[in-house]
Amino acid sequence: MTPCCARRSATGQRADFAHPTSDSAARRPPRQSETVFGVALEIDHLTPSSLNTRITYLLRRVTDAAGRKANAALAALDLDTRHYTVLAVLAAGAGTSQRTIADTLGLDRATVVGLVDKLESQGLARRARSSDDRRANAVELTPRGRRALKKADTLMEACETSFVATLESDERQRLTSMLERLLTDNQRDASSQS
Repeated sequence: MTPCCARRSATGQRADFAHPTSDSAARRPPRQSETVFGVALEIDHLTPSSLNTRITYLLRRVTDAAGRKANAALAALDLDTRHYTVLAVLAAGAGTSQRTIADTLGLDRATVVGLVDKLESQGLARRARSSDDRRANAVELTPRGRRALKKADTLMEACETSFVATLESDERQRLTSMLERLLTDNQRDASSQS
């Protein structure tokens, strides 16, 4: 059941409102931009200030903003960031299994099957019997997939440059290093707990 302060828009997406009246948007405090890791984010005055100082919350907001921007850039190729990452993994090693793709990208296998299905339907990848395990499919890039990846790399480079434009070169390098450390340490922690 949808609470009275949440409604579905005409497109079916959930829209939260402060009050169920039609002029509620006019009564909301305005949004402000705040820079986080050099990226301007809209911060809603209704968001508790304690969230705006939480690194995990800020990382999620930055990730969401980056994903939207990257997906918009890749839409010209009828791809999204998940398809792009699968293409990049395939380019790094021909004959990769769907399981390897899932493990490499931290995705579940069912999601990878769907992603590979779309890439295959677009002629960007193909499945073949694995030479190592007859029960498994190997996934390979097609020549068309290599060309699409090259175009996608160009789009992603421009997107990333734009996304972190407010950061100086040394700040970008430090941010990359810090994110890699956080990812490595937290992947290690997660694998030791399972």
